[in-house]
Amino acid sequence: MSFQPILITEVELSEPLIELSNENSTNKIPYAAAMLVVRLHHAIIGTIKIPFDSPVLKPLDYAAEIWAQLATEINLHLRQDELQSITDLSLDGIQMQCKPKCVSSLNNFLEDAPFVSVVVCTHDRTRFLKESLPHLLALNYPNYEVIVVDNAPSTSETYDFIQAEYQGNDMVRYTREDQAGLSWARNCGIRHARADYIAFTDDDTVVDPYWLAYLIRNFFDTEEVACVTGLALPLELEYEAQVWFEQFGGFDNGFKRLVFDMDINRDDHVLYPYTVAQYGAGVNMAFRTDILRKLNGFIVRISQADDISMFVKIITNGYRIVYEPNGFVYHKHREDYEGLRRQIYNYGVGLSLYLTHMIVSDWTWLFRVVPRIPKAILHFLSSQSSKNENKEAGYPSELTWLERKGLLAGPIKYWQYARKIRGLHSSVEKETS
Repeated sequence: MSFQPILITEVELSEPLIELSNENSTNKIPYAAAMLVVRLHHAIIGTIKIPFDSPVLKPLDYAAEIWAQLATEINLHLRQDELQSITDLSLDGIQMQCKPKCVSSLNNFLEDAPFVSVVVCTHDRTRFLKESLPHLLALNYPNYEVIVVDNAPSTSETYDFIQAEYQGNDMVRYTREDQAGLSWARNCGIRHARADYIAFTDDDTVVDPYWLAYLIRNFFDTEEVACVTGLALPLELEYEAQVWFEQFGGFDNGFKRLVFDMDINRDDHVLYPYTVAQYGAGVNMAFRTDILRKLNGFIVRISQADDISMFVKIITNGYRIVYEPNGFVYHKHREDYEGLRRQIYNYGVGLSLYLTHMIVSDWTWLFRVVPRIPKAILHFLSSQSSKNENKEAGYPSELTWLERKGLLAGPIKYWQYARKIRGLHSSVEKETS
């Protein structure tokens, strides 16, 4: 059976439900199913997938499915808002006589919210910035700046675009980092950040209007928080490669707020705190700027794994990470298979780079991890593990092997990067001597 795309659409339960059509304006292939991003009072409750059995999905049909799958989560949210539980989902939406507690609480925070630097790193992808920047500048947040870091550009296209569209806009700042690599770009953003809090997202995301509000509020709701990460949902599932990336794991860490540290919030996984995927992803993360600087920023020799390395560094230095699903973004996954192949391979390289760095930095770390290796291998290879359980029958086996190939290449890449950095340092020393 040929591939059919999946519609991504939001359903706000406090509003009347509407009919959904399987018409597709992107590639003209009718949608086979809809992935409903279910929200209540701005908060995200969960997602459900429901097939289009006819060209139109009626509210009565999908309301019943939402209730069947998410009734517990809906009533939990209502109870947390000190509102009465419900027994079914009305097609007119969940109507309340007063403003929900969660909305009032968020609005109260926004009245005195701190200044934030939002960093977007880009490399020759002006077309993505043209889509992402308007959303970043329309956030429901009172006080922030957007720093565009142009990383080793081959042309002046991004600079010209920023100058043409945002010259005179004090919220948008452009800077350039000529050393190629995401870590170099992120560290450049840290150097130029003027705020006490710094948030990172990618140039191929569409941020939710409340993204920054939900992330930053967590620094005040929980003590010793140095980092807050958020959910990243697919912006579209129009192409088979995008669906395969979701089956690989995507950026979905679930819809429950989580706290991680080395004390009472330890995960019971045998590899904790090195189970890096659970903390979040670099596509959606925020930090206290002073702690990022104290920890010397991101490690440039493991640029493909700089985010996971930073997460572990934060945990092992006695700070906390909060995963906040309500601070979410939509991510535009790669459309073409070749792009997905490179991405999966680089994920394998990134994980292996990180492991190599840990061993080189502290050889005793290896002895702490060795007893955990058999279970780690089982987690990585087993089709029943949480890592692989979402891969469906049509998932290309080549992608699985490419990730493993990347793992084997990681140590070689590490030494190549280390030699390159030593060369850069030698060049700087000669220029300054």
